[in-house]
Amino acid sequence: MATKYFLVTFPLFVLLNLTSLGQGVSRGSCNNEAGKKISFSHTHLNKVYAEHSERFDSIYINVINTTSDTVYLFKSYFDSALYGSKYIHWVDKKEKKYTISFVPIISTLSTKRSDKIILGENKINARGQIMYEFVELAPDTYYGFCIPLDLLFKNKSLNQNAVVSQSYHAQSKFNQIKFKLVTTKDLKRMYNLTIVFGIYKKISFICDSDNYYKKEFEFNKNAQAFDVVELPITLKGNKTSFLK
Repeated sequence: MATKYFLVTFPLFVLLNLTSLGQGVSRGSCNNEAGKKISFSHTHLNKVYAEHSERFDSIYINVINTTSDTVYLFKSYFDSALYGSKYIHWVDKKEKKYTISFVPIISTLSTKRSDKIILGENKINARGQIMYEFVELAPDTYYGFCIPLDLLFKNKSLNQNAVVSQSYHAQSKFNQIKFKLVTTKDLKRMYNLTIVFGIYKKISFICDSDNYYKKEFEFNKNAQAFDVVELPITLKGNKTSFLK
């Protein structure tokens, strides 16, 4: 029988203390946080979207929910140790688009960690190394975080430091993606930078770890059921030769 889980809502000061220790708020097998109430003017109504500003050589991002529904922001890759990983740097040479992809790579995500531990930024593409984590965005809440540019582009001088863009929803729990590698210092033309996020409407099925093993096809269907939010960015402090 699948284990049942309940969401416990913590006061904000307790939540901050927990997440500062890297523990987060647990819901089943997922580590979750809660968004903060919007306290600033926003540009869109009844929409889930992202905005950014650039300060001190960093990108400051807010993912905002102004709809009447609670949604869940996939956040498993919001980790400074992973920002430089080739597996979130996607290059579309035809469209001249450079994407920082925070959407889930379903084939390698898990609800339980593997006994075999892989260290380093490329563990994103290894099974059982990264678990599903979300931010719960209730109506009129947001989640904000910062990406230092020196961490995001720390591998720009290396060979094979990015991958060819994939279809976001073509991924499957049953088939591991075979990424084609790209060397960004060899790019000859200017590329548009976009950051993309995965937004789920429901996560209870994904966060029941029994479903990952006992109801694989339904789990895969639920894992693929995310919307994509795109955030186009033009960098003022850009130190790369291939981005506009």
